Amino acid sequence: MPILDTGMLLNRNHPNSITIAIRAVNRGRHHAVVGIQSYRFHSGSVRDEGEFGSEQVRTIRLVALAPAQQEESAFAISHTVQDLQSFGIRIVAGGPGGRDVAATAAELDADGNMLHIHPMPAVRTANRDEKGLAYVANHTQHSLTVIDTSTDTRIMTLPLNAGSSPRQVAITPDGSNVYVTCPGDKTVKVIDSFTQSIRAEIHFPANAVPLGAAIAPDGKIAYVSTLVADYIAIIDTNSLAILKLIPLPEGCDPSYIAVSPDGKHAYCCLISAGAVVVLDTSKRTISMLQLPEGSQPSALAITPCGTFIYVTDIYYERIYVIRSQTGTIVKTIALIPGSDPQSIVITPDGSLAYVANRGSDEIMAINLSRNEMLTMIDLPEGSQLSDLAVTSDGSKVYATVLTFGYVAVIDTQNHMPVAVLPTGSFPSGIAVTPIMLM
Repeated sequence: MPILDTGMLLNRNHPNSITIAIRAVNRGRHHAVVGIQSYRFHSGSVRDEGEFGSEQVRTIRLVALAPAQQEESAFAISHTVQDLQSFGIRIVAGGPGGRDVAATAAELDADGNMLHIHPMPAVRTANRDEKGLAYVANHTQHSLTVIDTSTDTRIMTLPLNAGSSPRQVAITPDGSNVYVTCPGDKTVKVIDSFTQSIRAEIHFPANAVPLGAAIAPDGKIAYVSTLVADYIAIIDTNSLAILKLIPLPEGCDPSYIAVSPDGKHAYCCLISAGAVVVLDTSKRTISMLQLPEGSQPSALAITPCGTFIYVTDIYYERIYVIRSQTGTIVKTIALIPGSDPQSIVITPDGSLAYVANRGSDEIMAINLSRNEMLTMIDLPEGSQLSDLAVTSDGSKVYATVLTFGYVAVIDTQNHMPVAVLPTGSFPSGIAVTPIMLM
């Protein structure tokens, strides 16, 4: 995970403010995500125990960059630094195109004219570079297993409340907070990924049982689907309060939820209604993508460009390829009888999809340029695959295996299992940090 840094800069206007124009551009062929930060070092005396020489970081913005030559492949922002004699600007780049991100920071005068340009070379920062974390929800053990994806080793197990029964996991785009749906005690628990501790518990109304979760690309809103009382809950990630409950058709059983790359729509599978609900995130109104009669959509994934939605159907055992702009099914991919597809993920470069087939104990890889099966990855009989997650560079896929209580790690280059990581009992959900800000 490359880190671009100006190093320490002097505020020529101190003690007044200085304005810095920051520009990041993706020069590669794949999508990237960047976290823009300012930092300073604490200027207290040695008597300030635990503070002297410590770094204080502020995240300015988290931005997705499209591939080169496309709209939104570059981003610029002006940031005003108040009353600091020295400071630095840092960009943490992730995703498959992270290594192709370049950036500059320029000092501006009071009229917005450029005074000086500071290049931002790539630097290597200990312990954070290339590191990501995977969080596994252990449903019957009421815990989370934390895995270091760079070494595929377990870091720790975080116990949750007895009876909480964690089910699905979503992580903010900057990797700082982990949202865990807990149907057992009707809460969403928010975990601080740096301290590995519970930051907050969000309690849901009576009969609203949280199940699916997704985070907006800017990290400001979390979307949670609920059962029994069927809603999509909109949560402010700053205040950690439920802003609104969007009612869904009664008895529709909403499950998996995902947000489009531009953040304009959230999509949720309605298992018992044979449809995918589309939430307009600005107007907070819903519409329906109706699937063939009798369908039972279990999971969905959206291509990085946002053009297509892939929806798994556990009844007909197939995958629908839906054009997001029109809501029309443009392709149907048949699965083998008894597949029982439970989860689907798409690699960050948009080239492959992986489907967890619980019934056949296989992970199917799909070539998305042709919408055809590429290969099958066999797991032990009776595994009962539940959920999938893919690393930000697309190199590995993690699959939760319910029966045996472990996570299987799949190398996406050769489509072979490369590690088996024991977790707690009944690992039902998993998510991997998209980027780890410092």
